[in-house]
Amino acid sequence: MLDVSLKQLAYVEAAGRLGSIASASKALQISESSITAAIDGLETRLGFDLFVRVPAKGISTTPVGEEALALISRFLKDARATRAELGSLGGLAQGFVQVACFATAAANFLPDLLIQYAEDYPSVEVHLAEGDIELAIEHLDHGRADVAFTYEDVVLDTQDFRPLVPAPAYALIARSNPLSEAPDVTLEELSRYGMIALTLRRTRDYYTGMFAKAGLPVRVVHATPSTEMIRPLVAAGLGFTILNALPPNYLTDDPRFRAVPLKNGPEPRIFGIATMKGVRQTRACESFLKTVDNFRDSGGFQALAISTAKN
Repeated sequence: MLDVSLKQLAYVEAAGRLGSIASASKALQISESSITAAIDGLETRLGFDLFVRVPAKGISTTPVGEEALALISRFLKDARATRAELGSLGGLAQGFVQVACFATAAANFLPDLLIQYAEDYPSVEVHLAEGDIELAIEHLDHGRADVAFTYEDVVLDTQDFRPLVPAPAYALIARSNPLSEAPDVTLEELSRYGMIALTLRRTRDYYTGMFAKAGLPVRVVHATPSTEMIRPLVAAGLGFTILNALPPNYLTDDPRFRAVPLKNGPEPRIFGIATMKGVRQTRACESFLKTVDNFRDSGGFQALAISTAKN
């Protein structure tokens, strides 16, 4: 039997997640020696190393350590959820819910959603983990999140998906380009100009692939994994880009660029929220999903989609 406390497991998990004993010490506000002792003690009990110590660079997980940390993360999540459930017996939902966000899209709706959730369930904390599509799915799959906002086409077989809004593709075009004034635009028209390609994982070839499927050439003049970088590049007239989620607080009279619907684009990507299959959700998570449903029914996610924008 493995004799180890929840506190020791939390120390090990933090060190692995942050990649540094010093960073874990700072985050948990305990001594580095306490974390080192927890790691050494667990490795001794397991009979193998979880980490490789790299002088002046922190620590990195061994292959078996990666698997062990995933198990530890899931175990700690279950322990925290059980404690929250016990605390909410006979009362309102309390505790916390861990939400993984596809940051590009989440910035458009998440603030309003969280305001609504706080009003309905003031005793529940929301812990956010932001990142690209791949990271959001990884957080959910590895037990670091209860739910993940993402697109349906990247959800894993081990996950359930709740659709929230269809998000058609659109072209973001600088106002200096005459195409920005058109009611819609075709891929053929866009192919005459340079493209600024979004290179997020899992969608690296999604947007440029639209042109290949249509038998059209595409000239990528710049590439970036950041939509925050793409917008100023488009605004500077360096090229167009294709996206699905509208920019946060998008205004059709923005003097820099305009979102123009694709006339012959692919079927809309479905944006929604994913959970793990076969997992009994905590009361806090169930309350969050209920608020998400209410927010969807009131049209809260429509701000993501070009179909609702006034062009």
